[in-house]
Amino acid sequence: MRRATQPSPPSSSAHEFLSPPATSTPPGSYAAKVKGTPPMCTSSSNTPSPSLSNESRSFDLRLAMLERNQREQQRVSDELQQKILALTQTLATTTSSLTSRLTKLNKQLTTLTAPTSSSIVTKVADMVETNTTAHHTRLVQLENSIVRILTTFEAQSKQLESFTYMLNSLQESLPPAKKKERARVGASSTSKT
Repeated sequence: MRRATQPSPPSSSAHEFLSPPATSTPPGSYAAKVKGTPPMCTSSSNTPSPSLSNESRSFDLRLAMLERNQREQQRVSDELQQKILALTQTLATTTSSLTSRLTKLNKQLTTLTAPTSSSIVTKVADMVETNTTAHHTRLVQLENSIVRILTTFEAQSKQLESFTYMLNSLQESLPPAKKKERARVGASSTSKT
């Protein structure tokens, strides 16, 4: 019996013939389909790191707190200035009124020179003394109130200067892009007001 001869395996040259050529081929060819499109390299340089994001958020919070404190200090300073103005006007009005009354009483006192009017003179003198004492007491009270308000105003002004200095320091440490953004926000808020 004749032995059935098995077909010999294809030689390496056949493999080389069946495999696609190793030369560069245009997109859409066999090599492009097998190899696939190379992945795009994405740059992560534009993505901020978590630590930078946290630092920026913390900076924004401190900046917002300083701005809020600055507005509050400005409001308190405005209120104190209004109180000082009101007390000054009250002091001027009270002084003018009491001075006018004292002038009238002094005129009455000088006109009462008759010997029989000693009781009237004494009465008018007592009225003058009473009004003078009341006038002095009122002036002292108003002066003390103004001194207290001025002291508070001075302390508030110093605190406001401190907040302003801290705010300016923080704004100076902002990166250029952040400075432009805050300047744009400040300009828009100013135009609204």
